[in-house]
Amino acid sequence: MMTTGRPCKLKTGGWGVRITGDRVRVADTIRVNARNGKTWTATVSGIEMETHESMIVSTTQTAARRFGDTYNEGGDGYNPQWN
Repeated sequence: MMTTGRPCKLKTGGWGVRITGDRVRVADTIRVNARNGKTWTATVSGIEMETHESMIVSTTQTAARRFGDTYNEGGDGYNPQWN
């Protein structure tokens, strides 16, 4: 099962991912779930903050996300959306 998290703002002003409960390492692939229902995969590029409850990580986007693809968790699988 892939680790999941939610997008969050980093102190640098960029975007990262907050992961609650699970632990990840640099180069792990995670699934990011936004509030608007979009999901995508990203690769952990750095650990920004870590507590006993959560982690905030910086990420790089996978090739699929660079082209605006989104994953549809509604059961019909992969649904590309070209921007």
